This record gives sequence, structure tokens and C-alpha cells, in this order.
Amino acid sequence: CKQISEMHLIKIEKKTVHREEEFRDVQEKCQEEVQRLFKEALEKITELLLNTYKFFESHPNEIQKEWKVYVEKVDKRVEEALKKAVKTSLQELCRALNGDNKTEPAPLFKIQAVLEEIKVDFKPSVYQMDFKPPMHQLKDTLQVVCRDMTKTLLVVPRLWEHFTREKSERDRILKQQLEEAGDLAAANAIVLPAETTKKKKSFFEEISKDDDCCIRYVKDVLRGFNNCAAKLGEKLKFWTGSYQKIVSQDKDKFICRYQKTQRSLTIVGQDIKGYMEVQREIQEEDPKIVIDFIETDFTPLKIALMDHCVQWQKKLTDLLNENARTEMDKLLAEFQKNTEILFSPIDDMDSLKDRVKLLEQCRKDDEDMENRITPIEAKYAKLAEFEVIPPDEELARKAQMRPAMEKFKDTLVEAEIRINKEKKNMKAGLEQDLQSFAQGLKDVKAEFGKQAPYKSEGHTCDSAFGVLHNFKAQLDAKRKAEEDFLPKLELFGIEAAHYKELEWVDQEMEKLNTLWEIRDGWEQEKGKLVVAKFKELNTDELDEMAMAFQGRIRKMIGKDKTVQNWPAFISQKQDLETFRNMIPLIQNLRQESMRERHFNLIIKEINHPFDPRSDAFNLQQVVDLQLVQHADLIARLADDAKKEAKIEDGLADIQKVWSTMTIDVREYKAGTYTLRSTEELYQALEENILALSSFKSSQFYLPFAAKVEHWEKTLANISEICEAIQNVQRAWMYLENVFRGSEDIRPHLPDESIMFDEVND
Repeated sequence: CKQISEMHLIKIEKKTVHREEEFRDVQEKCQEEVQRLFKEALEKITELLLNTYKFFESHPNEIQKEWKVYVEKVDKRVEEALKKAVKTSLQELCRALNGDNKTEPAPLFKIQAVLEEIKVDFKPSVYQMDFKPPMHQLKDTLQVVCRDMTKTLLVVPRLWEHFTREKSERDRILKQQLEEAGDLAAANAIVLPAETTKKKKSFFEEISKDDDCCIRYVKDVLRGFNNCAAKLGEKLKFWTGSYQKIVSQDKDKFICRYQKTQRSLTIVGQDIKGYMEVQREIQEEDPKIVIDFIETDFTPLKIALMDHCVQWQKKLTDLLNENARTEMDKLLAEFQKNTEILFSPIDDMDSLKDRVKLLEQCRKDDEDMENRITPIEAKYAKLAEFEVIPPDEELARKAQMRPAMEKFKDTLVEAEIRINKEKKNMKAGLEQDLQSFAQGLKDVKAEFGKQAPYKSEGHTCDSAFGVLHNFKAQLDAKRKAEEDFLPKLELFGIEAAHYKELEWVDQEMEKLNTLWEIRDGWEQEKGKLVVAKFKELNTDELDEMAMAFQGRIRKMIGKDKTVQNWPAFISQKQDLETFRNMIPLIQNLRQESMRERHFNLIIKEINHPFDPRSDAFNLQQVVDLQLVQHADLIARLADDAKKEAKIEDGLADIQKVWSTMTIDVREYKAGTYTLRSTEELYQALEENILALSSFKSSQFYLPFAAKVEHWEKTLANISEICEAIQNVQRAWMYLENVFRGSEDIRPHLPDESIMFDEVND
């Protein structure tokens, strides 16, 4: 037991720093050795117990119970020894991680600070600073070591259970040997004990959950680790905060944006130096740091970060070199290209203009040429400052820049002499072309005066537009030719002439086009109207439409009064006036009071039948029948019709009154009725008789004479009948009251009573 209690279940080697995997291997070997020693100690204890038991095996049960108590005591001593071994081992690990009151913890683990590249599909890599192995992995290792250390206890079973199993196994073997030897009596004397069902907790279960010797110290181990990990995390946080920016950006995308900003050479140089300074700062950082029980090697992280600094410097110097090379190649290419163009053949005015323009531009650029070459040379000087050496071919082209510039200046002098000679020859040809152009404009003006559609005779809208379109094409061609002359005139310093003929034809075309657009629009609208149903025409809309076209005509006069003398203008104006004069005629024909007798008088006058209320009648028939010539007759008839309509409406009102008139009667006595009130009836009679009298006094009475006389007789009859009814009603009511209402009178007038009854019944 003493040997067990002094065992080291965790191997801590002083002044030895392990990598994580090395520490794990050391502990695995240590645990294997511990398990071997545990097994040896168990075998010795078991053998000792078995040999001792031989003296008590045949003793009574009281002795057997004492023997079991003895074995349990030994088991307890083994348990105490195991607890001490576990506790001592964990205490030693705690001192290694946390130190004690006298000493600080010494390095036990060796890790590295690294820059990890995290690759994502279809995206740029992401870089992250971390430890290798990571802190969580190192923590897992410590937890596994503590766990596996306690698992070594699994090889040590409870002594009584183990002793019983071993004794039973040896007795079984002995009994089998005796049976095989034929000594059955001796074999039967050996009784194999039954297995006990109740088992104690194993040493592993007891000790691994014991707070005093195990759990408490495991917590101390993890607490010490967490404190150390937090300190290392702060250190890593410093590195991340200081240098993460050099690895977090996508270099290619940054360079693309950087190039678009076109930063100055000074700023580019400062940026390159900035990365060089960062590289020096990283180089000066401590390569190794010991925090508590962990020794951290920052060398891999430093190397990776410095490599990124070098990459940034190379990206920027490559960009600087590319910009310098591009500007240089562009300048040399300009020298060569412009030389070729300036000495190429001059075939026409456009090529001459291009040469003059190019020569002027080259002269202007030559004044600023030094300012173009100097920045290029400055870029190459900056590259040399950062020890960047371009290829030999590129350096050779750089050396050619200034000689090429001097040669190009001589080229410009020779080109100017050649171009001036060509300008003189082409100027004479241009002056001749201008004379021909001016004569052509006069011819166009004369032809326009002859063919333009100033008259409507002989022209439809389409033919007029065709003539105007033809002249517009000629005018556009002349305008184009005039525009083509402008750059040539500017080239030779000749002032552009003002061509009045061109302006006159343009203005006349615009006015004629407006006039014929009005005429075309009017004919289209009139074409729709003449075929529309006459009875559905809206004269207000017709008048508004005609007024709108007249307004456009008046607007033309307001702009230029000469248009009112054009025959086509006069014709259009008269056509609109004629149409507007026709509108009253249309209104009279469509008047609601017009009757068949009125239309018969018109038909008799024009000697041609027509029905203005039929669906087939339209405005074209009004024109064809020449009803405009009979407008006075139609107007008079329409006026008569209005006045006759008053009589007709009055007769209709009378008929309506008497067709709905009711006589108010009441039941006087059972089976007997009397008129109640006749005031409304007599009022209607009085009003209607007066109306009929006024109708008869009108000169438009004759068409309604029969109806008027009919109603005069009818109303007279109604008046007489009503008066007779009232007279009879009054007499009857008086007599009825006498002969029927009072029995006292009848005996005195017997004959009259009999007569009244006969009449009344």
C-alpha cells in the first residue's frame, strides 16, 4: 500500500518543455507504467491473502466473518493509498500550472503563434491569428490526462470481490483436477461459493467523484489553465489589433481601387515606406514569450506577417512600375504615331484639317512635354529607391524618351512647311465651290416660286405635300452642304456668307406646310361629317370645330399678312365661312317643332323629296339639294313651326288635363252619392276656355282649327252637364229631407210624397 500511495500517476519532468503531442505521449506511457505497477501490487496482495486464508479456510463461520472484515480493512488501506496517489499527482500538476507560495510556475508546454489561412469556396482566403495548438485543444489535453489518470484505477478491483473470484477460480481448477484423478471424495469436499450479487463501488467510481482528493484539484488545474489562456488571449489581441489590417484586406481588389484613385507619387512612396516600417516593427517584436506554464513562440506569426508586408510592398511597387511603363510606352507611341500621320499623304480637305489640328495639338503638347517626361523619370527613380530594377529592355526604352522628344520637335518643323503648301492649293478650290453653291441657291428659289402650291386648283393635299417634301429634300441637301463648308471656311479663316435665298425658301415652305396641314385636317373632318347621320349631328361641336380651324387661319395672318393673298389661303378661308353659314340651316332642319307640313312646303319649293329624320339622310345630301339657297324659306318655316308648336303644346296640355280629370263624389246616404267639390274642375274649364280663345286669335291657328273647335264644344258640354248635375243634386237633397227626413210632413202632402217616391226609386 505504501508503494501504491507513493506512485506518480502524472509525470511532470522538471525543466522540460513539451509540445502538446509530446506531453500526451509522456502521460500515456506513464499511465501504462502505473497500470503495470498496479497490477503487480494487486497480484502480490492477492497471493498474500490467498496463502494466508489457507489457515482459516476450514474454520467456522465466525472466523470466516472475521476474515472478511480483515480483507475489507486491507481494501480500505488500498483505497486510501490510491486516493493519496491521485491527490499527490493532481497536486503536482497544479503546482506545475499555478506555482505555489515559493516559486512561480515553470514552462511546461510549448506552443506557437501562427497565421491561419481559412479558405472559402469562390471567395478570397481569410487570415486569422491563433495559437498552434489552439487553447481549447490544450485544455482538452489536460482534461484527458486527468481523466485517463483516474482511469488507471480501473485495473485495481475491490479486494474482497477479487479475492472471492480468484479463490473460486482456483477451487474450480483443483476440483476439476481431483475429478480427473478419480479422487471424487476430495473433489466433492470442495464447495464452490455462490457469486455475491451485491457489489461495492469500484475504486475508480469512489475516487473520481471524491471532491477532496480529485474534483477539487481538477478544478484548480482548469482554473490555472483558464488564467493563462486569458493572458495569452490578451497578447494575441495586441497582435491582432496591431497587424490584422495587413492580412484582412484582399490585395488584388485593394490595388484595383488604389489604381483608380490615381494617387500622387509622394503618397505611393509613403504607403510603401509604411509597410516597410510595419515590417521592421514586427521584426523587433519578442520572438518568445513565457506566460505562467506556457512558452509561446511567435516566430511563425512574425514570419507570416512580414511576408504579407513584403507582398504589399511588391504589389505597390509593381503598380508603380506598371504606371511608369504605361505612361512611357504611351509617350513613345505618340511620337511614332503622330510622325506617321503628319507625313502621310493629304488627299482632301478633311485630311488637311486633321493634319492642321494635329500639328496645333502637338505644338501645344510640346510646350508641356517636360512635365510629362519628368513624372515618368521620377517614378523610375522611386523604384530605384526601393531597390526595384525593371527589365533591361524597359530601361533601354526609358533612356530613349528624351532623344525621341528632340527628334519629334524637328519633325513638327518639317510637317508645318508641308501642310502650309497644301493649304494654299486647296483654298483656291474652295472659293470656286462657294460660287457654285450661291448660284444653286438662286436657282432653287426661282424654281420654288414657280412650283410651290400657292393655289389650291390643280392640287390635292397629297400632291401639295409631295411638292413641299421635294423642296425640303433639296433644302436639306443645301443645308448639309452649307454645314460642310463651315469647317473648311474656319480652316482658311474665311467668314461664312449669309444666304438669304435659303432662308426665304425655308420660311415660305413652313407657311405653306402649315396652310396645307390645316386644309388636310379640315378635309378629313369634313369627310367624316358629310356621311354622318343628319339627325345625330351636334351643331355646337360643328361650330367649335370650324372656329378652331378659323383660329389657326387667323394665327397665320398674325405671323405674316402676305399669306392672305395666296389663292389657296383664300379658298380655305371661304370654305370654312361657308360651312359655318350652313350651321343655322342644319339647326332649323333639325328643329323639333318642324312637322311634315313644313317639310312638304320645302320639298315643293326645291321640287325634290327628302326626309331629314331618316337614317339615310346626311350632310352631303344637304349640299347636293342646294338647301343653302333656300335658307330664308327654311328659316321662316322653322320660326312658324316654333309658334305653331305653342298652340300644339297647349292643345296637348288640355287633352292631358281632361284625360286625367276626376270628379270628387261622396256617399250621401246608403246607395246615394253626391258631388263633393267642383272648384278644381271649374278652374280648369275657365283656364282652358281662355287658352282656346287665345289660340283662335293667333295667325297660326288654321292647322289646329278642328282641334280647337272640338275642345270648345267638349268643354261647353262639360260645363253644362256639371251645372245640371249640381241643380238636380240641390233639389233632390231639399226634397229628400222633406219627404224622407221627417214623417210629420208626409201625411199632410200624400200626393207629393207618392210622386217623390216614384221619382226617387
